[in-house]
Amino acid sequence: MFRHLTRSLFFFGMMGTAFGQTIEFKLGTVAPERSPWHMVLLRIGNSWQQISKGGVKLTVYAGGTQGDEQDMVSKMRVGGLHAALITGAGMAVIERGVFCLQVPMMFDSYEELDAVRERLAPELEKADLVILSGDLTNFGGREDAEQVLTATQRHAGAVLAVSGNLDRPEVIDVLRERGISLHGESRRIGELGIFGCGGSNLTPFHTPTEFTDEEIGAWLDRGYNEVAEAPHVLMVCHTPPANTATDRILIGQHVGSPKVRTFIEQYQPEVCITGHVHESAGIDRIGRTTVVNAGAFRDGGYIVVSLRSGGLEAELNRL
Repeated sequence: MFRHLTRSLFFFGMMGTAFGQTIEFKLGTVAPERSPWHMVLLRIGNSWQQISKGGVKLTVYAGGTQGDEQDMVSKMRVGGLHAALITGAGMAVIERGVFCLQVPMMFDSYEELDAVRERLAPELEKADLVILSGDLTNFGGREDAEQVLTATQRHAGAVLAVSGNLDRPEVIDVLRERGISLHGESRRIGELGIFGCGGSNLTPFHTPTEFTDEEIGAWLDRGYNEVAEAPHVLMVCHTPPANTATDRILIGQHVGSPKVRTFIEQYQPEVCITGHVHESAGIDRIGRTTVVNAGAFRDGGYIVVSLRSGGLEAELNRL
């Protein structure tokens, strides 16, 4: 999309330059100033200005200074803004049909979800415990979460889970009602202690379940304190730690949580299972802790954690 805009504005920019004028292109976004998304827009603006020899200027209004996404859509309709960087929620203000894309775990349909789950069924059935690390739905609530959990429990003897930032807050209630929540909670299974935190750190997109770094730290402390004495400790945190192979978005920027990283550096759980950044499947280490992100389930990624004589071992697999 940006490539096509660049070519169009270059044409008009040359016309403006011929008359000694500069064309200003106004763009709004809720992305915070100096965030990775804001920095990309600034780089685009610099590129346009160089290509047009000063004939085109991109002015970026970051940090929600032009209002929320609905406000920005309204301003585009009356010419107050020329463009906006918005999420699916903002797109739905323009075309409600966008909501049809909001299905669980980033799949195009429940049929596709079921097909991948069936392929994974043999692994689920031989596992002692299945852990879901968040984003059970895509902006979904109780009904969607119940469907995913029921289907998973058909193949798994035991399930624990945290919600993700794309799950509505009511999904946390669903997990608690089923007795499988790890959000600010823990479980002790023999020598293994498991604790976790759902949701994500704050994003510029105002997704359904987000927390400040301080809140994430409090949830992690609460869960960890209950299993701190366990010989082996497994951490399940939907938000990845900052500056690792598990928190890098497509443009290469790290968007993980500094607090999660500090927590891992201090307490050194043997393994941390994370998620959130679907395009950043991978394994990394922070001290003695192995950090693993399986990526989007639709891509077939899953993690196997085994308790061996030397401790917990984590392996990233793909269907």
